[in-house]
Amino acid sequence: MTWPPGPQSGTVRTIKCSQEYFSTIVSQVTSPLFIPVATTPEFPDGTLRKVMAGDTGILLARVNGQFYATGLLCPHLGADLSEGTLNGTILTCPMHNSQFDLRDGRVVRWTDLTGVVLNYAKRSNPPRPLPCYPVRIDEETVLVQIP
Repeated sequence: MTWPPGPQSGTVRTIKCSQEYFSTIVSQVTSPLFIPVATTPEFPDGTLRKVMAGDTGILLARVNGQFYATGLLCPHLGADLSEGTLNGTILTCPMHNSQFDLRDGRVVRWTDLTGVVLNYAKRSNPPRPLPCYPVRIDEETVLVQIP
């Protein structure tokens, strides 16, 4: 591989490298960026809040000093999860009491419905995990990586 691919102003240098190295560099340059969404002092433990990462609404939570970023809307019926409740890393949806683990987005409980209604709900709108996003802390800035 040769980089850069075309002439640039000033002196042009050609760098020769393996395809594997080139692919690694390109994937690092084109991977999604971490976007600043909050500062750590704004989020004491137990805080659950909607933040914006660019144009994307994100649910940001802090539990035992650890930050978690997930999709803002419940995958069941689209409720705003920032209005839900937090018990440890378990997030409960305010609409139908679906529960998700913030650590990996897995469904703990799909709804609090029971019997025939629950069976119908699972068939018509099967359980789906909550999307989770990587979080990084840079000094006091909380950054989230979204696709």
